[in-house]
Amino acid sequence: MSATPLDPSAPVPSVPLRLNRGFSVLCAHRVVSALTRSVADVACPIVVFDLTGSMAYAGMLAAAQLLVTAGMMLPAGTMAGRGGWRWIATTADMARGGMFVGVAVSLTTGVGDAWFVSAAALVNAVAGALLRPYLDDAVTTSVPTSQASVARARIRSRVLAAALAGMPLGGALLVWGGAVPFLFAGVAYLVAASALASVRRPVAATGRARPGFRDVRAGVRLLLSSSYPASMFGYAMFVNVTLASLPLALIAALHGYGAGPALIGVLLVPSGVAGICGSLAGPRIVARVRPERVMLSTAFTLPLLAALIGVLPGRYPTAAMVAVLVFAVAPFNVLFLTFVTGAVPPELRAEVSVATRFVARLTQPLGPLLAGFGVAIFGDLWTFLFIAAAGLLAAPMLLSRHIGFIRTVAR
Repeated sequence: MSATPLDPSAPVPSVPLRLNRGFSVLCAHRVVSALTRSVADVACPIVVFDLTGSMAYAGMLAAAQLLVTAGMMLPAGTMAGRGGWRWIATTADMARGGMFVGVAVSLTTGVGDAWFVSAAALVNAVAGALLRPYLDDAVTTSVPTSQASVARARIRSRVLAAALAGMPLGGALLVWGGAVPFLFAGVAYLVAASALASVRRPVAATGRARPGFRDVRAGVRLLLSSSYPASMFGYAMFVNVTLASLPLALIAALHGYGAGPALIGVLLVPSGVAGICGSLAGPRIVARVRPERVMLSTAFTLPLLAALIGVLPGRYPTAAMVAVLVFAVAPFNVLFLTFVTGAVPPELRAEVSVATRFVARLTQPLGPLLAGFGVAIFGDLWTFLFIAAAGLLAAPMLLSRHIGFIRTVAR
């Protein structure tokens, strides 16, 4: 007797999440992907720098990865909305897994170069951008509606933990050889692909409306329609670029202090923890502190901390101050998002939200690009001092006669 094909639109049986095989596989896939991506993010700039001797090349690679991710943001969401493309996700995992295994083999045999490493990193970025909206839909359709929020929260917490664990793991694997992190990443992605292919229940389209370029244009036009929102938006993009520049600048600074790969991986963790803590504490800080104080403290704290990073010598003070900087700007980011959603009519908030996220993704590549060339030309310490100077020049963007309006909207 032939098996009856599973109907993706059929109700999902209500069972505990730990007994839901489809959810367990999807959760494990997200955790493995986060861990592996974090390992690759640590290994790629260090290996590329060792192969080329130029941090500028590492910066261009990091910028290209972020640019690819931004460019795939809207098309990937549209593809996911159509549903029925599990084979694309499996193929994407196999492609990036195969590329990383190839990089490991080439580095082991002595024929590997920075171009091959870069190609693998870009394939990884494309695959990650394709998979993200698909896996979001997959979680939604693999559990009952009553369990969806719990399932997403559980995945998010585990993904964050895996991303943090991947930083020291990537550095530790580099100690054993430049090829080892890529071999680990390749095997992990291939295993993840086989696990994803074993999910029997098809993933249906959720029917959610996906944002498009028309929504982005409408949102940007609205953001730029008045002087203060435009200036606040501009400063938010500066903060976004600054945060994107910090990982590569920190790696370069630690490398300059003679830190090995394992120690570099460990010293990247405080910044990751600071980012998570900042996102959690930011809303509470904004709820208790007047908006103008949040803005002014950010305007002057950011350049001060960047300058301290440039003048305080040593591996540990540098890593600690970068973590403090990451945490310090979190309240402003929360305030900015609160203002953006509160300053526009409810019917336009979706367009403004997607425009903000899209423009933020497009400006992020400037961070590692400028950091890479800054380190290559002036050195890592001067790069942090340039960030401080840029912060002072950008601070007047937050000084406006519309402070009262900001306070009203934020409250």
